[in-house]
Amino acid sequence: MKGMTVIWSYGGGWEHVSIDGKKRMPTWDDMCQLKDMFFIEDECCVQYHPPKSEYVNNIPYCLHIWKPIEQYSGALPIPPSLLVGIKGLQFQK
Repeated sequence: MKGMTVIWSYGGGWEHVSIDGKKRMPTWDDMCQLKDMFFIEDECCVQYHPPKSEYVNNIPYCLHIWKPIEQYSGALPIPPSLLVGIKGLQFQK
């Protein structure tokens, strides 16, 4: 994450972290490291893909992680891990 800009905010009903990769899009590993730095291990947070009519792209290589606060006291729904893959099975190159 060297050379990237990170901004954290808490307000408007959301906890939010953004990361600007400057000249490259942040990777999955960058996003995992960011999540680990700003959220508790067992917390669920999301990277939204809103309807195209709601797209905003002021910074070309910036991604966001969100977690609702205040107005939301329940857990975010999470699809069963089996729909993604088999836990413990590692990809071999």
